[in-house]
Amino acid sequence: MREVVQITQCRTVRFASGERFPLVVDARGIPLIAATRYLATRRNLALNTLENTARTLAKVHDFLESRDVNIAERVAVGSALTMDELTGLRDHLRTIGRRTETILTRSSLREPHNPRRRVVEHAEWYARCRRASAYLKWLIDAEMERASSTSFERVRFEVKKLESRLTDLRPPPDRWEQTSLSVEERNALIETVTVGSPKNPFSPTQQLRNMALIAAYYETGLRKSELLVLRRDDLLPPALKPQLRLARRPHDEDDKRAKMPSVKTMPRTMPIAPDLYILLTSYVAADRSRLRKRFRERGDRSALKRLDQNPFVFISSTGSALSLSSVHKIFDTLRNADPRLPINLSPHVLRRAWNDRFSEYCHGNGFPEDRRAQREFYMGWAAHSSQAERYSRQSTSNAVALAILNTQQRWSSWEQAQP
Repeated sequence: MREVVQITQCRTVRFASGERFPLVVDARGIPLIAATRYLATRRNLALNTLENTARTLAKVHDFLESRDVNIAERVAVGSALTMDELTGLRDHLRTIGRRTETILTRSSLREPHNPRRRVVEHAEWYARCRRASAYLKWLIDAEMERASSTSFERVRFEVKKLESRLTDLRPPPDRWEQTSLSVEERNALIETVTVGSPKNPFSPTQQLRNMALIAAYYETGLRKSELLVLRRDDLLPPALKPQLRLARRPHDEDDKRAKMPSVKTMPRTMPIAPDLYILLTSYVAADRSRLRKRFRERGDRSALKRLDQNPFVFISSTGSALSLSSVHKIFDTLRNADPRLPINLSPHVLRRAWNDRFSEYCHGNGFPEDRRAQREFYMGWAAHSSQAERYSRQSTSNAVALAILNTQQRWSSWEQAQP
């Protein structure tokens, strides 16, 4: 079996408009035409989805290069990929990439006794195979359109065989996935992130921010990226009740982060409990005041400018917008700080915990547990295309507002965080 050598890589470019777009480039840094065209047909997707697709395309091209497979030449003679090649591609798609290898190498230096995995999780493998199948079908269809011959029955048969071979995987149905937090885990989480707690693993200057971040994830069930793109003017003042505005800004020129988070699906406005609103606004005022004072004392004009031009709620110690990698580190630190916390604690676990609490609230108050429209509205999931649901959006919003405010827990300990 020939070794697959990684000769392609993914780079995300940023245009003057602020749009980010991933490219699959060769060893010389030149974008691959076919991969670029394919990604361009899907540029309406979220950036993370496009980047994941680009990484899969890079692995496909590396494999084709290692086997000297030229799709255009194959189609011209009425064939595609053999079963052996499809099996080899499927196996290759399960291997980790260069980026993951680098991360694991660094991790092994810190924790030499932990075994290093060489393959991705089953669900990721399945997703890669589906992406590879869609791309290869697109490539072959494009070549058939360009070719002069009008008979491609054998090629079409091989395309069906390709799709079947690459996508006959399924994530194991019995895989364990934590769906909620127990009472003990919830209490441990609150105790660990409370400002001034002996168990709080963060530095004093980070405790208020991290408490506000964790409280917001827990109380709202928002996606990891959705809180990171929250702007200060998205904290709507409590004329009647405080709210958060979640807007889609896929090509935000103000967002300078290398890996830009985004609102994945539906924009929406949601109510939040007064305690959470006060915690968030108190954090914004206190943290920015502290950073501004520090930058002035240092005479750091560039940092002051960066801070003043940063519209986002959650910021780093440099005045920049908080990054996705910083959120990962925050949750890594929490998981290692208290053995009572679940080993897979993450924003997604807190999102699932919110859904469980919402179901419990509906059940305890005599509401139908499958209030799909309410849940879809608040979670930002795409609703089924139904005129009745579209015209009842306002009543859905009002109903879910009442349920949300009753679901949220009081984080009264924010008062301890006052500077």
